[in-house]
Amino acid sequence: MYARMATFTVNDSSTAEEIGPKIREIVVPIVESMAGWQGGIQMLDRESGKLAVINYFDTKESMDAAESTFESMPQQFPEELRNQMQQAMGGRPSVERFEVLSEMSASG
Repeated sequence: MYARMATFTVNDSSTAEEIGPKIREIVVPIVESMAGWQGGIQMLDRESGKLAVINYFDTKESMDAAESTFESMPQQFPEELRNQMQQAMGGRPSVERFEVLSEMSASG
């Protein structure tokens, strides 16, 4: 499995939370349609204003093929939502790619 992690800076966490459901409404169908997409997670550090979005893929080739979709995704948002995102988010300082060596979760 492979993971793509994009980090963002968040200027206003309350606005980010407010627009989060609107973003997910658009983003979820897009990522679910990506070949090889295996799931994802979003993590927010409120103190630092850092948001990490991790998406899992079955192969490196699937992850690489999804890159153009990630890059064009904001253009698929309505203009009003893009404007709200620009106010709430300070930018995307990094995108990193990893091979997942192991995964753990609580059993129960």
